[in-house]
Amino acid sequence: MSTSLGNIGLALKAAFGPLLDKAFGEELRDEVARAAGEEVQRQAIELTPYRTGRLEGSSELVVENGRAIVSFNTDYAAEAHERPETAVGPGTLAKPGNELGPSGPKFLERPIIAMQERLEQIGADALQRKLQEEL
Repeated sequence: MSTSLGNIGLALKAAFGPLLDKAFGEELRDEVARAAGEEVQRQAIELTPYRTGRLEGSSELVVENGRAIVSFNTDYAAEAHERPETAVGPGTLAKPGNELGPSGPKFLERPIIAMQERLEQIGADALQRKLQEEL
């Protein structure tokens, strides 16, 4: 199961329009995507159900072309994400979770939704750093 944060580029473009294309080179664009992706991945790992650690350990982050792709790569990742009764079945340890709630289902979706609310600020900070470097 993988979920792309490709809409980071779209959200930033909507927020900053043509300035984004000029000010954000590939390196900065990927830096912003990586920062957002790492935060989503960290929070998602904290929220994954834990029985053997296999699901938690299967998390992967790939950044390319301004997109961050966070995935959990097990044969049961999608089921654990979507079905509450499988995410917290017998033998599953209760992890404390984080500010987004307890561990369990929707462990990747919840951090992505939270990140979407922060994208404008992440983009503004990166744009400000870039403009200060050029002055």
